[in-house]
Amino acid sequence: MQMTEFRRLNTETLRQIQLSFLQWTLLQAQKSALYKNLEIDLMHEDIYSLLDQVPLTTHVDLLKHYPLGAFTVPPSKLLRVHVFLDKKYNMPYVIGYTEEDWLIWLNTIKRIFWVHPPAPEDVFVSLDHTIFRGQNIEEAAGMANIAVFHNPPGNLRNLLLAFHEYRITSFFAPPHIFEKLFSLYQSQKKENSLLRLRLREAFTGGAPLSKEFRELVENTFDITIYHIYGLKEFYGLGLAVECPIQDNGLHIWSDYVFPEVIDPITLERLPENSTGELVLTTLNRISFPLLRYRTGDMVKLVTKTCSCGLVFPKIYLIGKVDAVVKPRGFPTSEKKS
Repeated sequence: MQMTEFRRLNTETLRQIQLSFLQWTLLQAQKSALYKNLEIDLMHEDIYSLLDQVPLTTHVDLLKHYPLGAFTVPPSKLLRVHVFLDKKYNMPYVIGYTEEDWLIWLNTIKRIFWVHPPAPEDVFVSLDHTIFRGQNIEEAAGMANIAVFHNPPGNLRNLLLAFHEYRITSFFAPPHIFEKLFSLYQSQKKENSLLRLRLREAFTGGAPLSKEFRELVENTFDITIYHIYGLKEFYGLGLAVECPIQDNGLHIWSDYVFPEVIDPITLERLPENSTGELVLTTLNRISFPLLRYRTGDMVKLVTKTCSCGLVFPKIYLIGKVDAVVKPRGFPTSEKKS
């Protein structure tokens, strides 16, 4: 999808894309051991009627099908395979992708820079170099024709000087790096008094910044910070991004993953615009499709067209299911007074 198509996309066209991709994905998924026993009637012309035939997938399913049971292609067809250790169960699990999967994903997260168009003079830097966070966002920035400055890992002490010398205007950093950057600025403020920072925006992902600290950083550096959402099982950050409206909602790319919300206790699907556990289905992943995957994240899913003009639904992050759900009854994020 090109930027002009992305901007002009309407709800009806998006639904047609989702249905077509979902029908293909359900067939593709049956090539893996994880989903080989699925019996699905693909004649349904309704997305939810198709999904009703599919059981929920959990992280434990990935552990059970280690090493290659979730893949639809042999190892020789994969561009890269990443092995992780689940700390809770002390068991390994695998994420991988073909070259085509990876290019589709990079083109998807490139949309971050369609939602926030770069200025001609922009220079971008990632202050995180992990493969599923800063590294892929940095690569997508280059694909969006933004000049990219590569800051070596661990080189934070001279960062403010680099911001000045290379005229950095935009950057990505996880919350803990924001904290280090702010602390560095405070400690070096006097010696850096002659530095001219041209920063105008920043992106963060992983655990969200607190409202108070976010406002403090924005006011100190005179920038706007936007939040990005993602999961390792879906190749990392870039699944959703906050738009310039900044109402705490993040547009999720629902032509790449189809979102639902469920009651995490009864596991029943909830109506659109409800609050519940986010469940995602990949729509165009070849080697590692995931069907109705429980993310463990509590969100409010809003499907109406945003005032920014995008038809992609928004998710409003509330917290982790384990931290939000009461032992009895429906989940709540309300604090006791």
